[in-house]
Amino acid sequence: MALMRTAVLAASIVAALGLGPEAARADLTLDRQCTAAGLRLNEVQLLGTHNSYHIEPDPALARLMLRSSYVQDERWPASRLVPALSYTFPPLDVQLSYGVRHLELDVLYDPQGGRFAEPGGYRALAAAGETPVEPFYGTAELRAPGFKVLHQPDLDVRSNCLTLKSCLARVREWSARNPDHVPIIIQLETKESAKPALNNAYQPAEVLPFDSAAFRALDAEIRAVFPTEALLTPDDVRGTAATLRDGVAAQGWPLLSAVQGRVMFTLGDTPSTQIYLQTYPGARGGILFPSVAENDPHTVWLNRYNPKDKGIGAAVRAGGLVYTRADAHGEAARNNDPKDRERAFASGAQIISTDYPWPDMRLSPYRAVFPNGGDVRANPLLRPGKC
Repeated sequence: MALMRTAVLAASIVAALGLGPEAARADLTLDRQCTAAGLRLNEVQLLGTHNSYHIEPDPALARLMLRSSYVQDERWPASRLVPALSYTFPPLDVQLSYGVRHLELDVLYDPQGGRFAEPGGYRALAAAGETPVEPFYGTAELRAPGFKVLHQPDLDVRSNCLTLKSCLARVREWSARNPDHVPIIIQLETKESAKPALNNAYQPAEVLPFDSAAFRALDAEIRAVFPTEALLTPDDVRGTAATLRDGVAAQGWPLLSAVQGRVMFTLGDTPSTQIYLQTYPGARGGILFPSVAENDPHTVWLNRYNPKDKGIGAAVRAGGLVYTRADAHGEAARNNDPKDRERAFASGAQIISTDYPWPDMRLSPYRAVFPNGGDVRANPLLRPGKC
């Protein structure tokens, strides 16, 4: 039954987004062209999706948040929060088939299972005498032990893969079927705090911090899906050098031809990054590439969320792999404003994330796609026009 619901959901999302077979990449032409051009991993640009698992909140819950003037914090009253959450992606393997090569997953530690199985937002709806437009089908899946993938406990819980295992399995299966792809980069962001209750209708879910045990469990859960030969790890990039930065300086990032079909995991900017580095000093033996201070010798992956950041180009030229965003919070789509998208493209950042790889015609024709019509191209700062 769960698989049937997933298939129906995938089909409905694809249809709602206006994606048909004619729009899908029939092959991996751009991946193969960039690989054949002799480019290294840092010499391409890849488009990715922000919160790649996300399905917008149930409309009834969104209306209740607005009507109740819910305030998540001083930056996020409901009038700003609800529009910012109004985006939906198809399942991860569908995104990959349409060319997306970077995915972002928010992960929550739930070793016993069940911590997020009864979302408070649905209890708030019941307390208000209302029913959701669609029942919440995720309770059974959320009762299982293991890491969960969702945006916010209680209020923004709809996800096209609620467990990390199910998310990774979709990527692994797609990758195994399409081994010529350029590396898929998956950014994990640890979620470690709860949000205020809506209308005081429930006690917010208790969110566990990421300690060393959590990071070891995360490593094990990834390795249970991906064999070592399918991963690109910090040890691979460091080689025999003392640090990641020394490894990149000595031998460069690997050629695409050497890492075809692999998956690379990064760790977003989170308070627990230092705990990860205490667990895996210098990221040795670990899977995740951490983003810490730019002058840290163990940093070669850098998050620069604002495409206006003047330091992006210098970081790219210095050998860093840099992430930025083409758009944020739905504002570019609501205003049909491509300025940040174009800044991101020109910045040289290798990873560019968007909420709109396809237009949301409820808002505007805005979307993020490279001028070549695809989601992979040669880096305009380092190897312009090579693929």
